[in-house]
Amino acid sequence: MLVDHIGSTSVPRCCGKGVIDLAITYLEGDLEIAKAALDALGFQRQRGRDPFPETRPMREGSIAALGSTFNIHAHVIVRDGQEHRELLGFRDALRSDPALRRAYETEKRRILDSGTTDSLEYCYAKGDFITRTLETVVKS
Repeated sequence: MLVDHIGSTSVPRCCGKGVIDLAITYLEGDLEIAKAALDALGFQRQRGRDPFPETRPMREGSIAALGSTFNIHAHVIVRDGQEHRELLGFRDALRSDPALRRAYETEKRRILDSGTTDSLEYCYAKGDFITRTLETVVKS
């Protein structure tokens, strides 16, 4: 398994909700090994409504550091697969383009200012921005 830091916390100066998103990547055929490794580290199956399927799981955990506790979302995906390339591409686009980063932050604030408080609805609402970015900036 290899781990890539993705999401807002992986982008310097990018505002976010403080959840550390990780792409836990495995080689084709090693999904069960990856899930078992995360289980052994104390990660838990995703809670709440509409969890990712076990064929593309997300595990939840936390870490105490710098006087705070940070939640971790560990997205278990195929290494170098389309989703992995898109996650890295979106992250790298945000890192390299300050205007895009600011636009993403503005979009996230707009979603919150509209009254969205549900974390799943928030993720769905961000999806349009991410999809547009992937279509125009990131080549899969």
